[in-house]
Amino acid sequence: MRMYVAYAGIQRHEFQYRLKNGQMRQRSIELMSQTVLPDDLTQEDVNYIIDQKEMYGFISMDELKSKKLEKPRTCLIYSIDRPVSALAIQTLYQMNQSLLVDEGVRNRQLMAIAANKAADTLMEAQKAAELVPPDADMTNFRVEVQDLEPHGRPEQELVNEAYIVGEGEPQDVRAGQRGVKTSKRKK
Repeated sequence: MRMYVAYAGIQRHEFQYRLKNGQMRQRSIELMSQTVLPDDLTQEDVNYIIDQKEMYGFISMDELKSKKLEKPRTCLIYSIDRPVSALAIQTLYQMNQSLLVDEGVRNRQLMAIAANKAADTLMEAQKAAELVPPDADMTNFRVEVQDLEPHGRPEQELVNEAYIVGEGEPQDVRAGQRGVKTSKRKK
């Protein structure tokens, strides 16, 4: 059996695997490309390699067609006895990019909430030390995130987001947290 392994990422990948007999192997896979493992593999070897990599999101080309990709994201896809199609590699790449964008937005929202909590803690400490008047208050805290230049690929969308966190109005309350309001603009 021949096992094709494709990598749907933007940097070179070193695919390391172990055969059932214990031999360690490694193959380099260029970005958005694939390699065929050099061994004539038995079904037992193929299953052994899949078992090693499955926990990291290693999926077959057929699985990609039949299910929606969810976390954890993966960049590795395989096929037995036939090459992984260019369409499958591109599809996996696009699905990963979408997950990364969503994860970035969520991370920036959490960062804004953490910054607000830190500011609240600092305000309380300053009140306790009588450095600010006891009635001093911050009802809203605004965090802006802006890319000045693209990182990575030139066609990548620049980030320009603002998050307002606090107890004042207007608020967009989600998941029981204090308000998080997001505005996003394409450049």
